[in-house]
Amino acid sequence: MILIRASGVTGWQMIEFVSPVAPEYEKQGDHMVSQQAAEGISALEQEAAVLARLLEALNRRRNYPLERSHYLLLLQLAEGPRKVGVLSRTLALDATTVTRQVAAMEERGLVVREADPDDRRSVLVARTRDGAILAENMRETRLQRMERLMAGWDGEDVDRFADYMARFNAALYDRLENTEDDGTELKAS
Repeated sequence: MILIRASGVTGWQMIEFVSPVAPEYEKQGDHMVSQQAAEGISALEQEAAVLARLLEALNRRRNYPLERSHYLLLLQLAEGPRKVGVLSRTLALDATTVTRQVAAMEERGLVVREADPDDRRSVLVARTRDGAILAENMRETRLQRMERLMAGWDGEDVDRFADYMARFNAALYDRLENTEDDGTELKAS
């Protein structure tokens, strides 16, 4: 309901405003979504917050041989050496953050920096044998824990969940690429 002043009527009068959009849709930020999708998004937001909290709690209880950031960097290097800029974009981190992490990893003997054969001014980061072994051992431990966690799920549900997570992560990457540091949307040109 909205208040309007109609011609020929003294004072304000209540009338019902009929939206041009079907009632099963509602405005969600800048987008119109179905009522069902809005309810799902609300549930998903709560579940994502709980997931983040539970993952933090589990991470504190684990005695992994690598920090999460080092593990993720080593996974990115499994297919070969990479430039810091490529690593920073892939992991959605500032290049200075990746540079600091690489320096700490180099001190531990997990990675080495080597000259880029295609551009001698650039440096590539490569994982060492020790870094590869630790990353693979950690991955195996994590996979075993995931298998135990999802023991009651059938294969199709696991595959579907993995597909949804990949799709959700792709949307997050897209959002990061199209959002300023202060959270405002970049305008399409």
